[in-house]
Amino acid sequence: MSFEREANLDVLIQGAGIGGLTLAIAMIRKGHVVRIVERASGLAEVGAGIWMAANPTQIFDRLGFAEKIMAAGWPVHRLTLQDHNGDILQASDLSAVAKLFGFETIALPRSALQRVLAEQLPSDAVTFGTEVKKLSQGTNAVSVLLTDGSRINAKVVVGADGIRSQIRKLAGLDGKMAGGKMRYSGSSSYRAITRGANLLFPELDHEAYEI
Repeated sequence: MSFEREANLDVLIQGAGIGGLTLAIAMIRKGHVVRIVERASGLAEVGAGIWMAANPTQIFDRLGFAEKIMAAGWPVHRLTLQDHNGDILQASDLSAVAKLFGFETIALPRSALQRVLAEQLPSDAVTFGTEVKKLSQGTNAVSVLLTDGSRINAKVVVGADGIRSQIRKLAGLDGKMAGGKMRYSGSSSYRAITRGANLLFPELDHEAYEI
């Protein structure tokens, strides 16, 4: 879409990830004029697997497409956390959570979740290949200059652009982080997706392990 024809928005969201897409869906269904800008050239397959627990699935259900999220993934009935020696730290029955809240915990590729979310939006809701370059707070709106040269006004600008958020930096909020900068916690996480694991280990069907 071109912002030249629509310079005034209710909400401008930077970042077409899970948070930005979900917020856009909710706001549009409330009748707001919303657009997303994304610095990438398109929806990229970034990351591996992700879990949708009952809490977010309840939100997707209110928005009317929880069944599409569930169809894109695989229900997990039991979770086991282990240490580096394989000893069990905790074992959780996720089926009990499903009975309590009405939704299974769903494991699915992050790209699949992002695709389902994008499909709930109008085709012109996301503008790729640009991001916010400058912004200034006015009396009734935020004036925004994008890197493609477009100028728009929005009542609200939302930064859904990750840990290295450009919006947070432009709003002068970087110093609000612990120590004014990011810090390494000392923990790392490695994830991968494999196909057909249930054929090799059928006894682990609908079970998940984290080490």
